[in-house]
Amino acid sequence: VYLTCCLYTDISTLLENCNATKHGLERVIQRSNCKDAVAYIDRAYRNGKKPNTFTHPKFRKYLQKVASRSCIDAELRVFGNQIFVFSPTAELITVLDIPDTYGIHKYRK
Repeated sequence: VYLTCCLYTDISTLLENCNATKHGLERVIQRSNCKDAVAYIDRAYRNGKKPNTFTHPKFRKYLQKVASRSCIDAELRVFGNQIFVFSPTAELITVLDIPDTYGIHKYRK
């Protein structure tokens, strides 16, 4: 069901080609309208914004809350309307949609 938006037909093939947990890869496929999940994960890690680049206090507090509930030393990247949670070894753990409350551009400067 989730694989209809990806170029690959087998989740194990995807896992061999990317740095993500099975859960993380499934969340990207489920929550992102992607054509190539592996490239999307790579772009999110390289081009996503780190939490310290945001200035709005409420959004930064929300990102700190997400980080505190993730693994120790998790690296967050905000890419599009999603938060990507990476392990310290840059392996994707999960993807979370940003709540509509913070979708307003004033929060995401």
